[in-house]
Amino acid sequence: MIFCFEGANDVGKSTLSKKLSNNSLYQNFELGTTEKLQDYEWWFHNSSPYELIDEIIGLVTKRERNLQFCESKVCLVDKGYMTLFSRLKATFLLSGIVPNELSKIWL
Repeated sequence: MIFCFEGANDVGKSTLSKKLSNNSLYQNFELGTTEKLQDYEWWFHNSSPYELIDEIIGLVTKRERNLQFCESKVCLVDKGYMTLFSRLKATFLLSGIVPNELSKIWL
């Protein structure tokens, strides 16, 4: 069984996931981060939307591979798809990029 924790920053997703993973029934799968994603300037000013999406997709792909080997009855996923989508959309809107315009370019 897989549970995804969704929500805004600092609401306790990671904290709850870590507390539950101390029990042998649960295994925690965090998204992780990269050097680029920790760099505010890169995230908000220097990256293109495509670079930002690729960086996040790389982390999600790695986490999904690790989930395949979950040995616990319950797998806890920190930052599910809705959280990631919301963060990307907000970043693009703050940068003046309308997410719908991106989908037109990709098609």
